[in-house]
Amino acid sequence: MPPMGSVLLAVSAVLLHSVETPHPGLTLVRQPGSAMVIGNLCSPGVQVRATKYGERKGTPQEWAQAVGAKAAINADFFDFPGWTLVNGRARGAGEDWPADKQYFESRSYWQFGLFNADLQQNAAVPPAGSPWTTDIVGGHNILIRDGQSLGPTFDGDAVITTAHRRTAIGLSKDRRTVFLFATDHVIDGNGMVNELRALAAEAGAPAIDIATNMDGGGSSQLYVEGFGQVITSGRQVNNHLGLFASGSGLAPNCNNIPPRGSLDAVSCDGAAGWAQDQNVDKQAIDVHVYWGGPAGSGAPGKAIRAGDSRSDLCTALGSCEHAFTMAPPLSLFDGAPHEVHAYAIDSELHGPNPELGGSPRTLTCARPPPDGVLRHVVDPAAYAAFKFDAFFDLQVLADGALAARAEWSPFPTTVQLVRETGQGKVFLVDGPQVRWVQNPESAAAWHFDLGTVKEVSKAEMAQWTEGPPLRLRPWLVRGSGPAVYVVDDAAGPSPERPFLPASPPPSMAHAVLAKLLPPGIPSGPEPDPTPMTPSDSEPMSGGCAAAPSALLLALAVLPLRRRR
Repeated sequence: MPPMGSVLLAVSAVLLHSVETPHPGLTLVRQPGSAMVIGNLCSPGVQVRATKYGERKGTPQEWAQAVGAKAAINADFFDFPGWTLVNGRARGAGEDWPADKQYFESRSYWQFGLFNADLQQNAAVPPAGSPWTTDIVGGHNILIRDGQSLGPTFDGDAVITTAHRRTAIGLSKDRRTVFLFATDHVIDGNGMVNELRALAAEAGAPAIDIATNMDGGGSSQLYVEGFGQVITSGRQVNNHLGLFASGSGLAPNCNNIPPRGSLDAVSCDGAAGWAQDQNVDKQAIDVHVYWGGPAGSGAPGKAIRAGDSRSDLCTALGSCEHAFTMAPPLSLFDGAPHEVHAYAIDSELHGPNPELGGSPRTLTCARPPPDGVLRHVVDPAAYAAFKFDAFFDLQVLADGALAARAEWSPFPTTVQLVRETGQGKVFLVDGPQVRWVQNPESAAAWHFDLGTVKEVSKAEMAQWTEGPPLRLRPWLVRGSGPAVYVVDDAAGPSPERPFLPASPPPSMAHAVLAKLLPPGIPSGPEPDPTPMTPSDSEPMSGGCAAAPSALLLALAVLPLRRRR
């Protein structure tokens, strides 16, 4: 006789071998005489389907093959051998069964629809219509509620306290995992709870939070495409619960409420609004803003985190940190109207990304650049070093407006960020001076990588004098010619004129939020809950755009011009 340890290892290997993935998002776990399909309702392409009245009377395999389901079990008690009605409520693919062919017993019912998977424990409560509830099968004795067994007596019904072949349906606490169970074992409700829990644990699935007994005895069957009827009796039953699993596309029954929000304002100062994913209602999410057209139109887009605090959101949303502001692209400061579209990006992969309420809005802006001197970007290498973006950072001016501005020394040709050891302030080296980078948002606007900051000693820092703070965002201009300039504060004495006082930094969108937004949350339309583009995988254009190559080549050969 082999040692006990060897026997246990062999048994373990058999149990592990019984856990398989027959289709994307579905797990099949089997022990001798019992089997369970575990469906991830948030996996792409997974969807629940129940039997239409015209599809009744068939084994789970016959019905599943007819409708294209990858897995199916028998569902409610019915008038065997009549096959005309079921005891509980019934709806399949959005179609209710005839009123006189359902709901003869008021217990509970399983309901599935758009962002909906749950057990309604009081069958007297009518189900919501489509698309929120498209598929319903009646439940019977509740076995597990809030993760706890209702045994040993359950509801006292002899059906559950006596032993029979069994079928059950269950859901996890987050309602994102569905369990379809059938067994040839002749067991009572306590035996069912034990097997349900054991199979879920063996598969590494979430715990079963709620489960019901379904029709049993000769009706108990489970079909999986590629395996056939893994639990079978050959009996045709009246209705079924099945799972589609295509491996791609939407997961409509996922308990994933689409994010919501509003594009509250668009002006020369920027775009402002809020966004929240109610599934993670305290967390910040991304917003994608497209300037010049909707997502997918080719309009440049940019992502921003909706995580700023706004007091008017605190009570309305239950937390405050869901606001966003985005500085507008300077290339659109041309006086023409431009559509602005904004989308809330779901916190989960493959989730819906609806357009925000109030979107689209229109940007019409002819604002001139802020006061300041012009500093020539002398060549393509300098332009590339600062990662300047021709769409977001560059405004085209009339030649006369450009000629009216004084020119100063050229802008730095390399990005050199320094910080004194032990100090928090980061500076850009600008010739003999250093310029304070005022905050992380400004660093991002300048396309700086704060991971490249070099720490220097106090003595090394003393080689530079501190000039005016770096403006909060880059503002580049050019005229009809190719020369590009940064509008800036004078950073050092001009060779031809005395040092000019520094101009105040221009306003940023986040600094004028109070001016942009009216009190309270604007009453824009609620976003359509239907899943929409853009997907998380859609590339965002514009964030790394460069000036045209001809422009950059011209930069390299243009001499410094001086104005008087």
